[in-house]
Amino acid sequence: MTQSQVGIASRTAERLKHAATRLGGGVDTFQVDVRNEEDMAALFERVGPIDHLVFSAASAVLTPLSDMAMADFRTLLGSKLAATTFGSSARQKK
Repeated sequence: MTQSQVGIASRTAERLKHAATRLGGGVDTFQVDVRNEEDMAALFERVGPIDHLVFSAASAVLTPLSDMAMADFRTLLGSKLAATTFGSSARQKK
């Protein structure tokens, strides 16, 4: 990426295209699965130095917490932890 640009990542190309269109120009897109350590390492290798990193990824489980099965909770929690852990780890290795 060049200076003063925004990069966004998603597992799906369709979501990336939609988000980039809504954000306007100067947005780089990267198709990546934040739950995959190799994908995250490749992403940071590709983008180079960054100033800010925000994770909003999570596997959607649309049910009240009181009704949620433990397996669904683990999936939801795992996706959040994987993004943060793999992202931070890959960034530190740069």
